[in-house]
Amino acid sequence: MKAKTIFKEAALSLTLILSVISFVSCQNKKDSVYIPPVPVYSDAAMWFNSQDATADKGADVFYIVSTWELDWETPSGEVSHYADVWNEGHRKNMSIEISKIRNVFGKGNNFYSPFYRHITLNVWMTRDENHITQMLKPSMTDICNAFDYFLENYNNGRRIILA
Repeated sequence: MKAKTIFKEAALSLTLILSVISFVSCQNKKDSVYIPPVPVYSDAAMWFNSQDATADKGADVFYIVSTWELDWETPSGEVSHYADVWNEGHRKNMSIEISKIRNVFGKGNNFYSPFYRHITLNVWMTRDENHITQMLKPSMTDICNAFDYFLENYNNGRRIILA
């Protein structure tokens, strides 16, 4: 009878240990944050742009799209709090808004909007200003890199509208 009790306790302990290990390994995957690769703004796929033939008297519009994505998970189980500009679906989601804004600001102007690793709606919903500020760093780096590329390669000294 004593051996039976010992084996039951051992089995229960082993089950508990395996459950904890399984839980911890799942937590580690969920805690592992994926930051998508940096956009390369010399790649035309990283831009939504359009030129207006009547833009000689207009300006260049540089538009920064708002947040569109929710947190998402990579195939390996990593969570991402950023839009992935290399993901066609994410670019398509951003293009919905951009195309509507282009219809307003693009008439008589050249229109440029970079795809960038914007933080997800989930990050904004935390309402934790310090967390949001920290998470914004890759997004702000992308926007600054895109704007520098725009100035050096597209603008040619034309007037600029930041939107």
